[in-house]
Amino acid sequence: FHDELMALPLSSIKAVLSSNELHLGLEDVVFDFALEWARANYPNLEERHEIWGLHLAPVIRFSDMSTHKLKEVFECEELDLSIAFKIVAKALLVKAEELKLKQCVTQCAKRHLPVKVIELAANPAKCLVFFDLRQEECAALFPKDYIDSQLFYLNGNAFYLSLDRNIIQGSSTHCCGLYHGM
Repeated sequence: FHDELMALPLSSIKAVLSSNELHLGLEDVVFDFALEWARANYPNLEERHEIWGLHLAPVIRFSDMSTHKLKEVFECEELDLSIAFKIVAKALLVKAEELKLKQCVTQCAKRHLPVKVIELAANPAKCLVFFDLRQEECAALFPKDYIDSQLFYLNGNAFYLSLDRNIIQGSSTHCCGLYHGM
């Protein structure tokens, strides 16, 4: 099967490499295969530069590669250094954004707890909303913090519930309140 893949023409290799049906853990394998294929089919380095710059680099998902493999992209003679720099910089930016998004989702999950909404059939303008909180979640709010629910919708309007724990200004007294926001 390997020999058959190595004999494929450029158009077929591009189709295979750009397919969303490739189920690989990391794009590292795709990059290594593309290197091997280009070296076997284009022995001239200048031709490989052109093939990589115009055809292969655009179909490889560099942001799905390991950072270790991204370091190797700089050492790859098939890629012009300026192209390699742009590819790696873009991949690292995508990885940084994905990490930031993952952290945000984790933080939001801690801050925006799910609610159960039951719309009343008799009156579509009314509903019951259950905001389940455990004692540990409430205790974690001490001395001053809050927990919001996820958004829920009623008559096309977005609402949320918020459990707030505050210190009353000018005293050492704590208060706790359940609020709804729109």
